[in-house]
Parts: sequence; C-alpha cells; structure tokens
Amino acid sequence: MMIFRNVFFLMLFSGLSLRAEPLPLPQAGEMLQVTLEGLLFQNPDTPGRALMMEFNRLGDHWFMGGGHSPSYNRGTHRGVITFADAEKLDAFRMRVDVQGDAWVSGGFVDVKIDWRSEDGENFVGTYEGESLGQKVSGTARGVYSSPADPLPGFTAASRGQHPRLLLTEADLPALREKAETEFGREALARFEESSVGLGMLYLLREDPAYAERAKVAVQVHMADMESGDKSIRHRFWGYRLEQVAITYDLCFHAWPEDFRAEVQDYIRAIARRMHRERGSWTEYVQWHPENAYNASMIYSGVIGMLAIADVEGNAPNPPAAPEVERLAPKDWTLDIDVPLVAVEPGVLPAKFWYSGPLTQEQFQAFREAGGDLSTLELDEEKVRILERDPAERGIVRSGYTGGHDTLCVNQASGTAFDSWNVFATRWNVTEGGNYYYQSNHGGVVPYLNGERVGNSVLLNLEPGEYTLVLAAPLGRPNPWAGVFVRPVLRPVSDAEVEQLQADKNESYARAIIFHRQVAADREKLGGVDPATTSLVRDALFWFRRYEETKFGAAGSQLGSTNSMALEGPGLMSTIYRNVTAQPLGHQNGMAYWLPRKLMAFSWTAEGEEVHQDFFGEADFYARGFQDDRPNRGLVLAAHFPTIAPEYQPMAWWFWQQIGSPFEVRTLPRANRLVEAGHPGTSYNSIPVYAFLHAPLEMEPVHPAEALPRSWHDPVTGDFIFRNAWENEEDVVLQMTAQQVFNRGGSQTSGSFALRGLGHNWTADQIVSMTSMPPRNEHPVVQTENPNQFREGRGRVLDARVYADGSGVVRMDLSKAYRSQPEGKARLRNARDNIGSLYPGALIDDGDVVSVTRTILTDYSGAAGVPAVVILLDQLEGVEHHFWSWPLSIEIQMRGNSPGKTTPIERIEIEKPEHVDLFDNGFVLRRGDKRLTTRFISDEKLDVGLIGLQNLRHIVHSRCQLRTRNLVTAEGSDTYLAVITLGEGDAPVMETERSGDVLHIRIGGAVYRVENGHLRFEGRSDEVP
Repeated sequence: MMIFRNVFFLMLFSGLSLRAEPLPLPQAGEMLQVTLEGLLFQNPDTPGRALMMEFNRLGDHWFMGGGHSPSYNRGTHRGVITFADAEKLDAFRMRVDVQGDAWVSGGFVDVKIDWRSEDGENFVGTYEGESLGQKVSGTARGVYSSPADPLPGFTAASRGQHPRLLLTEADLPALREKAETEFGREALARFEESSVGLGMLYLLREDPAYAERAKVAVQVHMADMESGDKSIRHRFWGYRLEQVAITYDLCFHAWPEDFRAEVQDYIRAIARRMHRERGSWTEYVQWHPENAYNASMIYSGVIGMLAIADVEGNAPNPPAAPEVERLAPKDWTLDIDVPLVAVEPGVLPAKFWYSGPLTQEQFQAFREAGGDLSTLELDEEKVRILERDPAERGIVRSGYTGGHDTLCVNQASGTAFDSWNVFATRWNVTEGGNYYYQSNHGGVVPYLNGERVGNSVLLNLEPGEYTLVLAAPLGRPNPWAGVFVRPVLRPVSDAEVEQLQADKNESYARAIIFHRQVAADREKLGGVDPATTSLVRDALFWFRRYEETKFGAAGSQLGSTNSMALEGPGLMSTIYRNVTAQPLGHQNGMAYWLPRKLMAFSWTAEGEEVHQDFFGEADFYARGFQDDRPNRGLVLAAHFPTIAPEYQPMAWWFWQQIGSPFEVRTLPRANRLVEAGHPGTSYNSIPVYAFLHAPLEMEPVHPAEALPRSWHDPVTGDFIFRNAWENEEDVVLQMTAQQVFNRGGSQTSGSFALRGLGHNWTADQIVSMTSMPPRNEHPVVQTENPNQFREGRGRVLDARVYADGSGVVRMDLSKAYRSQPEGKARLRNARDNIGSLYPGALIDDGDVVSVTRTILTDYSGAAGVPAVVILLDQLEGVEHHFWSWPLSIEIQMRGNSPGKTTPIERIEIEKPEHVDLFDNGFVLRRGDKRLTTRFISDEKLDVGLIGLQNLRHIVHSRCQLRTRNLVTAEGSDTYLAVITLGEGDAPVMETERSGDVLHIRIGGAVYRVENGHLRFEGRSDEVP
C-alpha cells in the first residue's frame, strides 16, 4: 500500500506540474452568437428558417463555429468567419456548411454581415450573399459575450489534470475526513453499486483494486447496446456515457494507456452519433434542445467531451483534389447470389441482394474488411432478393421518394432499429466511358468493386461487371416516413463532366477553407485532436440551448413534468463549473427555480408539505410515460454547488426534509446490468453526488427566513403573492404572463392558482403525457374558437408589489387570444425559440385582438378578510368567449383511440354541493371557509355551470377523455370580478362611480378602477 501511495501522489504531482497551462477550451474565451433571419429554405413565397451560429475567440484567434436552425432544422452545422478588421466586430464574412435534414436541404452559405451595436454586446444589421444556391438577404442579429469572471469557489481545470469533473486532487484530504463521518460511511457503503462510485473509492482509499473493478464495469457499459424501451426513450445512452466518462476521469492515472485510448474512442463515437448521426437513434429521441427525453444524452455528451477535451491527435489530412476515379471491371467470385442487372441510367437497379439487419459487431467486421461480403456471418432466413418489378417489401415508390423506385431500409429490415443493412447488386456496363454515381442518402457507405467511393462521384468505367455493395444505417429518425436509399448510375457527356468537375472544384475550394480553419484551431490548442475539439463545440452548443430553454428564461416546467431533464447527467451544470469556473447559462438553474417553487409551499405544524402544483411541485417527479419517480433528492445532490450562496442554507434545509438522499429511486431498469451478473454497473451515482455536495457544516435556514412574501420574475412574467409564512392557512396566489417561450407552458398565459385557509380554491393541475393543461383548465376568459392560438405569450405591462405580499399585475394577453388560420393548427407556436416567425403561423393583422388582464391581490386585512382578489378582464375582437373558474378536472385513459383530438364540447353537469350561484356571482364552500365572487357589470351576466369534454389522441391506440367542470359568466366584453376569501359570509361591498372612475369599498379597503387600470386607493407601502 505504501508503494501505491507513493506512485499515486507522484501521479498527482505530475498533474500539478501542468497547472500553468489551462485546459484547451475555445469556450473559455469570448463568444459571438450570430442569428440570420430567413436564411434557410428560402423561396419567393415562403420565409426561410433562421440560422443560429456560435463562434469563440481566444486571443486573436477565431475558432470554427457551430450551430443549427432553432425552428425545424436540427442538423448541427459548422462555419468559419473572416473579419475585415480583426479588432472590430461590425463587418465580416461568414461561411457555413449546412447539414440537410427532412426540412432544410444541405448546402453552402456564404454571406457578408454588416451590423452595429450601441452597447458593444447586442448587434443588429443586415446580411446578403448566397445560401443553398439562392441569393439571400435579411436581418442579422448578434450577441457578443466577453469571458465571464471565475465563479467564487471554483478554479478552472488545467491541461492534463485528472480528476477534474466531480473533484480535484486538492479536494481529497477534506473528502477523506468527510468519509469518516456517519454520513460519509453511509454514502461510501453505496459506492460499489456504480463504476463512478468505484472510481471514487479508488481515490478516497488509494486502492488500485477499485480502479480495476471500475474498468471491468466500464467495459460492460461500452459493450452494452441497449437503447431502452418507451419508458426510457434512449436515456440509457446518456446514463451509460455519464458512467464511462466520469469513471475515466476518476481512474485516469490507474488505467493503462491503451484502455484510456479505447475509452476516448468510445466517448467520441457516442458524441459523434449524438450530433452528426442522429438517424441512428429511434423516433423516441426528439432533437429539440428543450425536449426532456434527450436531456440525459445532451448532458452526458458534454460530460464526455470535457473528460477528453485535451487529448491530442494527428493533424487533419487535406481534402483530395477532385478527379475522375478510374475503376476496372471485376469478375464475381463469391458464393453469394448477387444479381446481375443492366445499367438503366438514373434508375434504381432492378434487383438487390439483401443481408437482413446486421448488429453493430457484424457491421464493424464488414467495414474493417473494406466491404467484403464474405466476412458477414448471416442468418440465411433473413437474406432475400429484392425485386423492383413486381414491387415487394423493401422497394417502394411514393411521394416521399419523389416518384422514384427506392430502397426503403426500414421496410426491408422489418424496422430493426439501431441496425446496419447491406444491399448488393452487379451492374453490367456494356459501354465504357464516364459515369456519375449517386447514393441519394447521406448516411450510406458504398463500395464499388471493393473500393470505397463517395456518395456522389465521377467514375471512368470500362465495359464489364461492377459490384455495388452499400451499407445503410437504420434508426428511423422520422416515425412517419422511411429511410430511403436510391443508388443510381448514369453515363455523362464530356460537357457534363466539365460542369460536374467545376462544381467539385468549387466544393474543393470550400473544403480547403474549412481544412485550414481546423488546422489553425489545432495549432492554437497545442495539438488537441480536431475531432475532439469539434465535438466539444457541438456538445456545448446543444447544452447551452438546453440551459436556455430549461434552466434559463423559460424554466417554468422545471421540476414537474420534465424533471427527467434534471436526473443523472443533469449534474452537468456542476461539472461545467468545476472544469471552467464559469456558468454555462445566463441564469443559474437551481437559484432560478428553487425559490419560486418553495415560495408556493407551506408547512403544517408537523412539518408536512402543503402546496398547489402550478409552477411545478418541489417534489420533482419525473412524470413521463411509465415513469413516475420523486427526483428531488437527486436534483439537490447533483446541483447543490450551482445554487446561489444566499439560497444554499435554505436548500440545505429543504434537502434535510426529504429523507435519506441515498434512497432516491433512479431511472427504471437502472440495475438491469447488475441483475444480468455484472456488479458495479448500476446507473445509480446519487450516493456519490450526495456525498460530494452535502454541506454538513452549514446551518440550515427555513424558507420563511430566507424568502420574501412576493416573488416576481421579470423575464417569464411569473408572480407569487403570499400573506404569511406560518402554516397551511397561508394564502398563496401564483400567476403567470408567460412572456417567454416555454414548450408546454405558454398556453397558461394569464392564468393563476389560489390556495389558502387550508384549501385549494382553483382546480389542481393534472399533467398528461402530451402537454400541460390548456387554458380552459385555469381561471381565465376562454374562447370556443377552435383555431385559438392557445400558446401565444402574454406580456407584463405593469407590476406593483407591497410589503405585506399584496400586489397588482397588469398584462397584455392579445397574442394568447389570436387565431390560427385553417390548416395551420399543427404549428405549436407562432415563433421559434429565438423569435423567428414561423411561415403562416398567424392570420392577417386585420384579425388582431386586444385583451388585457389585471389581477389585484390584497392581504392587508383592511377589507375584513384574509384576502381580496380582483380580476379585470377587457377584450376586443374575441368571439365566443366566456369567463371561467374550474371546479374539477378529470382524465380517463382509454383504448381504441380515434387517431385525433375531438373538439371540446359543452355537456350538462349537476351542481356540486359546495357551489352556490346567485345573480351576479357564486360562492365556493370548504367547511366554514368561503370564496365569494361578485361581478360588477353594466350588462346582465349569465352566471352558471357547464362541463367541457373532449377526447385527446395520445399514442398508438391510446387516448384520454378530458372533462372539466366550471363556473362561468357570459354576456360582456369586460369582466370585473371581486373575490373575497375568509370565514363565513362575505363582507359588504359598496361601489361608487364618478365619471370614468369606479371605487370599490370593502370594509376599510378601497380599490380604484380607471381607464382600464386597477389600483389600491391610498396605499403608500409599495416596494420599489
């Protein structure tokens, strides 16, 4: 053991000796984000998609950038920029290699950008040039960010330093002391469950036997090809990469160099698949950066790339100059029935030999042998001959194929996801000359007479036989279509050869530009492998998008339906800070959502939680398909270091209320490999994160001592007003304008939840598998217009907050009440994540409506009741609307889905026992507690009870029947509702009108309504 310790500390010392050289990350420098509106998929009739690119600079060197289109196109593109003046950002040229997908064709972008900035950070101007073969121009926007100052308590990692992800060698002495506490011993007893835990034991106990056991576990993870069923949705790949990458970092000095290289190759291969080969995943991965199901993959991709960010590699090879490839005919010698067919110019060959779906291992052997069919060990029952005529399964002609006969890979394979598929045919070339070969599918790997050829090449062929062997991956990225391959061969004239060569020369010139950029990037980073640098760039770009949509400005779902975003690799927020000493997003995730969620909580005298789910419970359940797990212990363990220091004592108090952090349930089937006989292969690293981050010496602080009585987020337009921090009798009102985009959240614009005096007074939220509830499940004015744009965002016009928790919020909800044109209901949002308008998303300006809502909350007690809430809703141009207060929401799951959503219909309901109606209002009773609503109106309002019901298609043959019971008021374009909450009968209300001013008096409280504004009368305790 003493020898090991000497070697161990020698290795750590060697790491310390490299500390002077920082980790070679371009993201440690400046960043320029460029957004070009309407650049992609542009034609005279349809606005194009926006393109967003990010570029980093260290010193005077700008690195290759990466990006995507935030609307539909999800490819990861690369780009280079050239500044006319290296010191200025106001004019430059940008070239981008656009990767095509189902919505945007691939191609080259070359534009000049001219813009200006008043603050040196935000740029606005124009661009012009060529995009995907078209002349383009439009609006250019940019954001420049200088390097962030190091975060307190964090030190950036150095080149060659390991460990660096979860901890550094400087942390070990204190952690060894922590391991001797009762808490530490309980944690370490669980470490042997995972390879990450085994790696931690290697460092803490200085015993290489744990590193060897971790190596075996990592080998099992790397060999595992399980993708997960619908309850996992490919998250295994994220958790698997998390285990491999973090264990690699922890055991770096104990593992032999050849095994480290093997792990590095694995990490790069999986990250490349995530960002460059997404067609090899199934449809359960929806490549939107805000989608929960691919969260663990995005997170772990960054973890993996940060683990190997300083691995050196060879200089990139320059692209080959274009030329006509010469191939000689070759006799067929293998004992495989590959059909011989005639060359039909530009037409799919008449017959193909098909291997059946191959495993990754089969394909790897095939590829290493240069496409040699004799290396394949096949199941003869799956080998088939596919014929073009008559058409049979595997060759199709449809609108998807442009009317051409095409190989449909998933039809041929029977939709064997995550497989490779080999097709072969022999062309009989009767006339020698120049031919043009195309595969018409970017992911295919073609061989002609045993030579690897490109997917689009010029060939010089002599008369004779040429065997085409091609391998196509199948992951079915689009569940509604197929994966199509159309290999064709056609003779070309000398004139066409000249033109094709010219096109290839142009492509070659572009390739040289990118090659020089890659070579310069490698030199700047001291020889780091260019493949690693590019994947680090892509991984961080996609993670940053995730941070922005989940942890940043639009995080209202966080911790409720999509807390899968926070589990396991969700600790990326902490790891990024550990490695770079910088925050990744503009807002800190934990500091952002934790106070807001705890603001809505109360506690009984026994310490039980009381809440109403509106912004998401602090239980943090992963409410997904067949997946309902409380994750808050995991969330706190993984993210605690990212919590703002002023909130950490409160978070520590909350953490202590939820029981042992080591008993948190991990994802379903987390112990699958352990149960198969592989110890140490659980995905459960929670005990490690809890051990590292639990602040045992910190004094916990109750939220009542750490939080105010009102909460206002100026970015999202979310508000919480509460009257006290005492017990379950506290009155808490939560509301939102949803003035930023949030998938599944913006349809709640203008809604609120009210809890108080021991009861919920608005209907509990019920989360479905498809989305958050629509507007007709909240206290809002709603419309029966079936084309209403329910996800339009509101905007806060004015907000006032008072010391006792009272407040007034006025918001513009006009966008939430606009309509979509017929046939455009499939468009979920009017604009994409960066504000670009989707083509045809909204109808003409002539149909613009005007809607405002003001909510006043009074907790002063001057009215003689604990709470007064006044709602003022004003509508112009909205048809078929009615004011509603939901009483209950029910969901019944059913089979035999109709395959679509049925319209919402009114149904008759019986009056609930706890509801009383009267001429101008209603009363809700809970024991001796009363919520009384009285309408003030110059018009006769019809106050009544209705039910709303519709059937919603979910997946496959499943659907849900959704029923809502509501109190409604109809008959006006203005609704002024005065709500009092207290015991017994409501206090007397008096009104007095003088010109345009209406005064409302309840007890000693007076409220003023004037010109569409609602105010307190005579209050002077407004909080600035």
